[in-house]
Formats: sequence, C-alpha cells, structure tokens
Amino acid sequence: MKKREFIYIAVLTLLVAFMDITGIPSAFFVHIQVADIEPVYFTFMVNFLIIGAAAYLFLRTLCPAWDLGFRKKGLIDGLKKYGIIGALVAAVGFLAFYVGLSPFDRQPSIEKVRVLN
Repeated sequence: MKKREFIYIAVLTLLVAFMDITGIPSAFFVHIQVADIEPVYFTFMVNFLIIGAAAYLFLRTLCPAWDLGFRKKGLIDGLKKYGIIGALVAAVGFLAFYVGLSPFDRQPSIEKVRVLN
C-alpha cells in the first residue's frame, strides 16, 4: 500500500470518528418526532447513513484499489443461508424486550422498542 493511501485512510478515520462522536452533520437538519422516541435517535441513524455514504465515496474516489467486498455474487446464497436465522434472532430479541415491558405498563411505546432494538 502506498504512503498516500495511508494518509487518506488516516484522514477518513479521523473524519468518521469526529462525525460519529459529534453527530454532525445530521444534528443540524434532522429532527424527527415519532411517539415517545427522542429525536436524537433518528439523528444518529441518519448520521450513520451519511458516514457510510461518505466513507464509500471517499474510498471509491481516493483509494480505488481497495476491495470493499460489495458484490452481487453470493448475495442470494448468503441470504438463503443466514437470512431466516437472522430474522428469527431479531424477532426473538424484539419479543423478549417487549414482554419485559409488561410490568412497566407498556412504557416506552412499541414504536420506541422497534427503533431501539
């Protein structure tokens, strides 16, 4: 790997860390209110998507030799192999958390459980 690529990756790492810790840029324009869910959760979700897109574009333009592993080949086989069990694990986790709210008069709401789970 070239020295220039190391510098690009170091800059990208610092940029991603800064964006992840501060919540910038989505903290300035994302304010979504749903049921009893605090807007900060949606801010972090949008920020995560922005970070992913920025990192992808950064790597595609400045480090095109890097193999990021995004391929269509093998996707269907992977989904067939792990998709059902992944969905079941997510459903069991959601159900356990929801049942655990029973003593608390269903507070927080089911919407909050879905977003945070």
